[in-house]
Amino acid sequence: MSRRRTARLMALGLLAAALVAAFASAGCGKAGTANVAVRDLEFQPMVLTVSAGTTVTWTNDLKTAVTVTSDAAKLPDTSFSASPAPNVFASQPIDPGGTFSYTFRTPGTYTYHDEIHGYMTGKVIVQ
Repeated sequence: MSRRRTARLMALGLLAAALVAAFASAGCGKAGTANVAVRDLEFQPMVLTVSAGTTVTWTNDLKTAVTVTSDAAKLPDTSFSASPAPNVFASQPIDPGGTFSYTFRTPGTYTYHDEIHGYMTGKVIVQ
């Protein structure tokens, strides 16, 4: 292999590595995980933006149980529908120190609330 070709291949390899690093630092690529803390009687952060495929985990830091319930779960009975609405989620009561996780696969905006403390609300924006 000629020196010129070897130099071109090395340059292309370096360029590819730089592009991979740039996409990773920009939040592009493989979806991962995100966390929401339940403290001070609110979801923190109240608005979370994630990539499709991200698993969000809520951790209850309160001294009382909470739920994480999508507002879509409160829709009227749609039993005639062939399939459930996407991104409908509802936890059981989450005891203090407990967690609930949900993977968001479809882009959109998903509002949610705590069934026990109805004034606690949050939003996940999936891109």
